[in-house]
Amino acid sequence: MSPTISAVAAIGLLLGLRHAFEPDHLAAVSTLATRPAARLWSAARLGLVWGLGHTATVGIVVGVVSATSLGLKLAGGIVSLAGGSMLATLALTMIAALVLGTGLPTSAR
Repeated sequence: MSPTISAVAAIGLLLGLRHAFEPDHLAAVSTLATRPAARLWSAARLGLVWGLGHTATVGIVVGVVSATSLGLKLAGGIVSLAGGSMLATLALTMIAALVLGTGLPTSAR
């Protein structure tokens, strides 16, 4: 596996773990797993379905971004707008992430 793919996989794993341990996920999983009728296999089946749902959602988002070249267009726009300045590129990327919602934590409230 190339270093780039390894880095992307590692970042994806870390972000997934961060997402999995958010309070709303922990509350939902603990509620479902500690039901009176909960058994090991039913909890495992529920986890599998939950994981497949998350995977499908991520796959759809990645597919749409890839098919429309939205990621390349956004990155190209940020780089050209920054005019070659690394600090400006970083600041514009931060603003884009906040506008697109990737900088916002989820909340159960």
